[in-house]
Amino acid sequence: INGDFVVNGGTFESNSAASVKLNLKGATGVYKYADATNLLRNLTVDAVGNYTLQSAITSDNLTVETGVLTLGNNSLTVNSITRDNTATGYVLTGGTGSLILKNVGNMSNVIPLGTSTGYSPVTITNTGTVGDFSFALKTGFDNALPSNATKSVNLQWNITPLGAGANANLQFQWAAVNHNAGFASNQAINVANYHNGVYVGYPAVLSGTNPYTATVNGINQFSPFVVVNDGVLPLDLLAF
Repeated sequence: INGDFVVNGGTFESNSAASVKLNLKGATGVYKYADATNLLRNLTVDAVGNYTLQSAITSDNLTVETGVLTLGNNSLTVNSITRDNTATGYVLTGGTGSLILKNVGNMSNVIPLGTSTGYSPVTITNTGTVGDFSFALKTGFDNALPSNATKSVNLQWNITPLGAGANANLQFQWAAVNHNAGFASNQAINVANYHNGVYVGYPAVLSGTNPYTATVNGINQFSPFVVVNDGVLPLDLLAF
């Protein structure tokens, strides 16, 4: 298919036994279900270019290979995600839509998010109550940093449990292209969570060199998260 793929009913039905592979070759396009259930067994993204979801979709599994699936204002809900080490594709949330992973528990789950600058996933292990999580990623911040704002990574990960009792270990990944002008990868960093009107920072373990990762454990306050150097948050807003 070299272009848009829009399902408005007829003989191509959306149901829990259907699998669709977006093996598309157009530079851009749209992908839409108009069936009442919007259900799939597997959705595979193996596309050239960027395809935008035009309706909410629920799929048992999401397989990401190449290309970008943009959600826009529609959410994609899945029970599992497959992306091997050779894959280059990812999900770009962009608007009000999010990638929802169901039944997140005490095992590592890589959430294949990215922006126009590339792949910036988050890895989550939920040691608390098993439940569904919503994930989104954007460039820039919804809430201004209190000081030294350039000493930050210019990304915001929105991570929200859709139930009570979550306790998460989180690893954020980004590339050097995402650094704001003052960010120093050789200095101490914090993962900061905006909660109840203020940022609270958690000292993080920094690893890697382009891409970089920051890891924090035991998080029970959620959405949104940013990565900053020491000195951006006052000491009384740091969790130890």
